[in-house]
This record gives sequence, structure tokens and C-alpha cells, in this order.
Amino acid sequence: MAQARQKLAEWRTQPQAARKNPDEPPARTMDGRSARRSNRTVQFATRVAPDFDEQIRAIANRDGLLLVEAMQKALAAYEASRLIAAR
Repeated sequence: MAQARQKLAEWRTQPQAARKNPDEPPARTMDGRSARRSNRTVQFATRVAPDFDEQIRAIANRDGLLLVEAMQKALAAYEASRLIAAR
């Protein structure tokens, strides 16, 4: 989402003459709601330690993920490690 915001900010500051095709309307701008649209409908709230919060947010930011995507990847890795350990 940070990348989408950055691209939108760059587009807004870019003069029309600098665009590849100034006559072409800009691509549909994305707001946060459309960027996050998915099958995720259940709210999941929990309390975590401050260091966990900092770490998961840093990972998500570094990899360009939403927090939920970083947690989904962590869950998948945990499940995969359990399968390997069970062998």
C-alpha cells in the first residue's frame, strides 16, 4: 500500500507534459479500501508485545505486505515446519 501511495504522489506531482501520453486519462487511482479488497471479512484483534509489533510491521513494510499478509506467511511457515518435524 505504501508503494501505491508513493506512485499516486509521484503522479500528482508529475506535470502532464512529462506523462507518457498526456491525453490518456490516469489509471484508476486506488484508495486503501480497493487495495485491501479481499475475502478477509472476519475481524481479528489481539494484543502483542511492543517488540513483536515493531518486528512484524518492519517485515511487512520491508516486503511491501499488509500486516495480515505477513501473518499469513508466518502461519504458513509455522504449519510447514510442523509437517517437516512430524516426519
